[in-house]
Amino acid sequence: MLGVAVFLTAILAVAGQDVDPTDAVDTIDVLDPSSLVGQLTVSQLKELIAETMTQVMIPLHYNCTDYSETGDCGLVVENNLCGAKQVYARYCCRSCTLAKQIPTYGPHLSLTAKAPISINVTTDKIKYLRGSNVTITCEATGYPTPEVVWFRNYNEISSTGEYHEETEVLDGILLKTVRSNLIIDNFSVDYSHFQCMAINSEGLAKSSITVYIEDELSVELFPEVPIMEAKDDVVLDCVATGTDVNEVIWFREVELIHNSNEYKIIERRSFEEGLTKIHSKLTILRHKTDDSGSLFTCSAIDRKGGNKEKWKRVYISDVGIHPNCHDLVGRQACYEESQRCEYKQEYVYRYCCRTCTLMGVLPTYGPHLGVNAEAPLEVYIRANSTQIPYGGDAELVCYTSGFPGRQSVMWLKRDEMIKESDNIHMKHDSTCSPLLCEVNASLLIKGIKISDTGKYICRTSNVVGMKDSTVLLRSMEDGNIYIDVDYS
Repeated sequence: MLGVAVFLTAILAVAGQDVDPTDAVDTIDVLDPSSLVGQLTVSQLKELIAETMTQVMIPLHYNCTDYSETGDCGLVVENNLCGAKQVYARYCCRSCTLAKQIPTYGPHLSLTAKAPISINVTTDKIKYLRGSNVTITCEATGYPTPEVVWFRNYNEISSTGEYHEETEVLDGILLKTVRSNLIIDNFSVDYSHFQCMAINSEGLAKSSITVYIEDELSVELFPEVPIMEAKDDVVLDCVATGTDVNEVIWFREVELIHNSNEYKIIERRSFEEGLTKIHSKLTILRHKTDDSGSLFTCSAIDRKGGNKEKWKRVYISDVGIHPNCHDLVGRQACYEESQRCEYKQEYVYRYCCRTCTLMGVLPTYGPHLGVNAEAPLEVYIRANSTQIPYGGDAELVCYTSGFPGRQSVMWLKRDEMIKESDNIHMKHDSTCSPLLCEVNASLLIKGIKISDTGKYICRTSNVVGMKDSTVLLRSMEDGNIYIDVDYS
């Protein structure tokens, strides 16, 4: 019996427990293995022996312990997360090592691995009507569990109780997420920058959002295309909407318009969801031809004296429109591009014949009626520098323009299409208006070498045709690469 006591004492000592050998002998002497208490003690003894032998077989470094403040190391092992991130191996080192999911020695023992705090601030929208109830949500994840602090316009507000905050900790294994809702009743500040800061012993992170009062006064002016024939009624519609909109007034240039033998104004008011809507219709009774256009302005005014305006330049023409004269790309597109009528471009006359005629730029009859002109396809190349040191980066940018449609652009070297690679990067940007599309293609050659020299071609094409621009890259006696661009 004394031998058993010595053996148990040795095992308990290995397990890190202080035991008096004589106490161990007394315990063994009074226990009957056939009794329930004796059986429980034997079972516990087996578990202790197994755990102790495991620790004897797997020596743990003195830095290897379980630091988890939440007791999640069992879940880390259970979900096989020990090797997922070094932070799990650091904070659950003992459990992960005994589970043989990480080695006994490794970088996790340096105790430097951290869980960077991730943070994000969200809200339903960034513009609200004055007096709205607003909730801004901050979610921050990290270990140890971060704390959250709110700022408004860079002033800390969590300690002031200015707004109500609701905070909860969401489920997670070791890494915990804190969700904090900042609740604002009767939001009435025109501009507010809200920032959420999450902080713990390992660091801090910030995320912010700016919330505005939505413009309570909106104005719309119709028709979309105010280029009209004199034979038609000339009618402008203004619709003003707001919580406190009071009246709508009209101007022609700087002249205030009233009901008269020249103008007729009809106004209708309606109310919906707390908003007032004023629909004001202006009819020009004795309209005169006005090829150059007159500026008509609709101004909405609220009871606080605030106002918002919309204006349109209205063209009224009594010229005849030839049956073959149409806006091929649509009246709206031609109106948006009406300034191009003055550029004397035949393709514009073809695609916007009606608009350019009503504006007085084109006669009713003329050679433009039979023209099938297309927009010229243009292409040229520019370089970031004409001389690139060996091993430097060379960037070529190909600028193209054309119509109709969006033209395609490709790069070729020695008549073979260039593809993306480790040292070749390509990017395309495009800007299109109703009557012109511009596409820019950049070719970046990183770490340029002699093998990168040669003739490069930028090729653009659309339904009209195809056009090339070339550039020559050649090596020089000083080792630099010279870029010879044809600027003609």
